[in-house]
Amino acid sequence: MGSVAEEHQGSRDESLAENTVGIVTIMRAFYHRGINIIAALLLSETTQLLGFGWAGLFRKYLVDSPYMWWPGNLVQVSLFRALHEEEKRSKGGVSRFQFFLIVIACSFAYYVVPNVLFPSITAISVMCMIWKKSVTAHQIGSGMRGLGVGSFGLD
Repeated sequence: MGSVAEEHQGSRDESLAENTVGIVTIMRAFYHRGINIIAALLLSETTQLLGFGWAGLFRKYLVDSPYMWWPGNLVQVSLFRALHEEEKRSKGGVSRFQFFLIVIACSFAYYVVPNVLFPSITAISVMCMIWKKSVTAHQIGSGMRGLGVGSFGLD
């Protein structure tokens, strides 16, 4: 059994062929046309080689550049910079770490406190208030366990 990194590498390598397999599968399923095995292999090889060729041409600009951060990594980069970089705080200012702690406390208060202490303000149902004993009205009007028709929230 390989490590997690090896398993992740394997899943990434397997996903390289997904585009070509998708093309061949879509041709069979939706267009009811078969494709020769040689043509399918050539399609797979050309798409992979074109992809790796373009990646090799632009490696200098996209991969090796220290200033190029992918959008999926921006959150982690900001977090690591806030937690690990040394900085001099200006007088009366807030450091990145202090700002991080303030944001964590505010998000905790915003998400947890209303849902734990005041869950009734999340979904107020007018139908459930009018017809308190009707199961059908609760199924239609309840915002928590029903369709939520006519319900509104204060959060």
